[in-house]
Amino acid sequence: MFENAGNRVRLDDLLKPGFAVVTNSVQVIEGLSERAVRFWHNIDGEFVVVGTVSQATDAAALTVIEDGTLFADWLTAHEVVAVIVRPDRYVFGAGAKSDELNELLIRLEDYLSIKSGIG
Repeated sequence: MFENAGNRVRLDDLLKPGFAVVTNSVQVIEGLSERAVRFWHNIDGEFVVVGTVSQATDAAALTVIEDGTLFADWLTAHEVVAVIVRPDRYVFGAGAKSDELNELLIRLEDYLSIKSGIG
């Protein structure tokens, strides 16, 4: 469960229907390349920061406060700081730092371009 404006809700209920980068670190989002951010905006991807306190960001991210430590514990157990969640809510990939997340986003861009016949 997560808190949003004082209400307890599931993260799935807060997300848009498309792709999402979910992290507990604003710095991970701020460390993304211009290409990765441009691609993310082009596919209407959502940035989500899950924390124990509200974090300010210039990255136009949805910020939610975690009720407990389930998400933080999952990230720690998998030694990552961010995940890319597909529209079907399966994890596409995870990264331990901004560079790894950049690589995943570029790989996703390439994959989607091939699949749609653009590339």
